Amino acid sequence: MPRLRVRVSLRWVLITVAVAEAAAGIVLLRSRAEGFRERAVYHAYEAGLFRIHARLWDQAVSEGCTEIPPDATPEEYAWGAARCRRRAAYEAALSAKYEHAATRPWLPVAADPPAPD
Repeated sequence: MPRLRVRVSLRWVLITVAVAEAAAGIVLLRSRAEGFRERAVYHAYEAGLFRIHARLWDQAVSEGCTEIPPDATPEEYAWGAARCRRRAAYEAALSAKYEHAATRPWLPVAADPPAPD
């Protein structure tokens, strides 16, 4: 029975390692992009909630919103609405940032700025 002889050259090893590293890099980039997409969706959801809260504050309605006291002054309602709008803008900006990062996962992503208020 003849022995099967496999000839391993340095070139073959280098090509194999390069292909394996490229495959691992693609998997890593896809995973990173998916994480960024999840963050973008979360921040978009939060932005929507803050917009709803701002509308409730504008209407001086405390239905379903535990943050709105029923006996608040008009100034407090205006302050609450402005606060919710600032937070909605902040969350929308983070959503856009992570959506952009998901399309280019090989680029570095800056740290999130501190939340308003």
